[in-house]
Amino acid sequence: IKIAILALQINDKYHYSGLINFKTIYDCLTLGLNTNPVLQRELYNEKHSQSFLHLSSVLFDEITLHKVSLYSKCLQRYFIFCLQYPKVGHSVHSFLRAKLNTHARLQLLLSNKSYRTHILRNKLLKMKT
Repeated sequence: IKIAILALQINDKYHYSGLINFKTIYDCLTLGLNTNPVLQRELYNEKHSQSFLHLSSVLFDEITLHKVSLYSKCLQRYFIFCLQYPKVGHSVHSFLRAKLNTHARLQLLLSNKSYRTHILRNKLLKMKT
């Protein structure tokens, strides 16, 4: 259960964008997360899985809440807002995704010499000729 949640939240950046995946929730409920309070408490001690569980509790009553961080509460409010106003929520999500992608590319450009060289040689110089 931990690996499924963390892979989704970290690798797919669901933690930052306030998204959930029904397959992962279904897997957690099928494997008995709702009947294992020890595992729930352990997951609530980690910020990525806490956000996942907090967002999941909006749609599934089977998931009980424990101590929740301020970030998870804000993420839940954003998630509910996106459910109530899907067009505005989609626009906000698109903006956040573009911001995250731009930040990742700038970080890569500044920290990776081979990527920076590739961009300068193959992309920028080819556009001028």
